[in-house]
Amino acid sequence: MNHSNFTSQPLHYDDQESEIPLEIRLKKQHNYFDFANISPSQVVSAFVQETETQGCNKRKGPRGGVTVPFPCKLQMMLNGVESSGLSHIVSWQPHGRCFVVHKPKEFVERVMPHYFNQTKMTSFQRQLNLYGFNRLTVGRDRGGYYHSMFLRGREFLAKCILRTRVKGTGGVKAQ
Repeated sequence: MNHSNFTSQPLHYDDQESEIPLEIRLKKQHNYFDFANISPSQVVSAFVQETETQGCNKRKGPRGGVTVPFPCKLQMMLNGVESSGLSHIVSWQPHGRCFVVHKPKEFVERVMPHYFNQTKMTSFQRQLNLYGFNRLTVGRDRGGYYHSMFLRGREFLAKCILRTRVKGTGGVKAQ
């Protein structure tokens, strides 16, 4: 085969002046640290170090009457549905790095009332978003939710997941 007809110049696409194919540009890039083989003491020291370098306040404890943070409740729920035979509704994926709600309607009716003070799937999804969970849109885990610090059997990691602050919900200063 004669390779002289092939050029080594990059391809350009009409929709953008980019050399990267569209299917690659549409894929979300994630920075991922694998917490699967890290000890609890290493997690705590890394968590403290990161909050100090970012200038964040250390977690002072739950506020607003919340006794158990959402990620911890989520861990308890996923462990509970496995033992109560409801894993056809919501379950961990086999690798333990994400979970999938298989039947959203049954999840809202049968599972959520036992673990959360929410009655709508959209409220549940909002909590996932506020705690930094990402929804998987392609691949075998499609429809699943993951967080790098949310792993099956590693409950101590869930305690380190912080909720993002929502703009406009703080108290208004009197002038």
